[in-house]
Amino acid sequence: MANIIDKGQITLQDGSVMSWNITDDEVLTISGALWDGSVTVGKDIKSEAKFRHLVLDESVQAIGVFNFSDWNCLEEVTLPPSIKCIEHAAFCGCKNLKRVNLSDGLEIIGADSFSGCESFETIILPATLKKIYEYAFAGCESLQEIVIPEGVTIIGEEAFRDCTNLRKIVLPSSITEIGCNVFLGCTSLQKIVIPSSVTMIGDDAFYKCAGLEELVISEGVTEIGDYAFSDCIDLREVVIHEGVSKIGFRAFDGCSSLCEIVIPSSVTAIGEEAFRDCASLREVVISEGVSEIGFRAFGDCIN
Repeated sequence: MANIIDKGQITLQDGSVMSWNITDDEVLTISGALWDGSVTVGKDIKSEAKFRHLVLDESVQAIGVFNFSDWNCLEEVTLPPSIKCIEHAAFCGCKNLKRVNLSDGLEIIGADSFSGCESFETIILPATLKKIYEYAFAGCESLQEIVIPEGVTIIGEEAFRDCTNLRKIVLPSSITEIGCNVFLGCTSLQKIVIPSSVTMIGDDAFYKCAGLEELVISEGVTEIGDYAFSDCIDLREVVIHEGVSKIGFRAFDGCSSLCEIVIPSSVTAIGEEAFRDCASLREVVISEGVSEIGFRAFGDCIN
């Protein structure tokens, strides 16, 4: 059994109290209040004792903004089911954080919550999760796989931007929109299936996903945003189902491995330079529903 080697208490402005202790197995345990709505106290813990694992007990109800940002000592975090929301930038910049244990009960992962956690390898998101806000996991360059649970309706802009080792992501049927730049620069992502619940693929959503080889856009999608798949240089296979009405500006620009594309009859507009510089493109089938083909939509398609 671990022994306590240091402990203390901190009083917040509203009179609530946070208690903490550090054990000889390098675990910091916190109970009580971390945030009173305006003041966060995580960085007010002063101790010479080392710790690598942060544990919040069930008396903790909220994690405040920047509570543990830039705590480079942290390698593991365990959160209780009492936590419903991880606030803005709570663990931002924790460069050595490798593992986070989340509990059922969590509903919101706030903006920048884990951005810049560059050692982050894996996370299991709880079934209770509803929203992932912008930049939540941006720059988590060691993250390899993530499954977004059913029930999540929102993935914010740039939520997984520059997760350069992310190879697999599973999107739920509950999500309705993929925001701008969500997976921009995820250069190891190989396949993506857009579920039929999604109606909009935002601008730059998969821009510069250089390793993406296979893309399936299901029936619910009505619009593919500007630059959505631009510079996906390994993209060889694209299936666009009926339902899409607009393909945006430079949506597939620079997809130099793409060999063929079938534009379904639901598409009425192909944006300017939508398929520009698709150097391997040999066959294009354009259905009779298309009424507008933008300037240089197939420019520099030399084959």
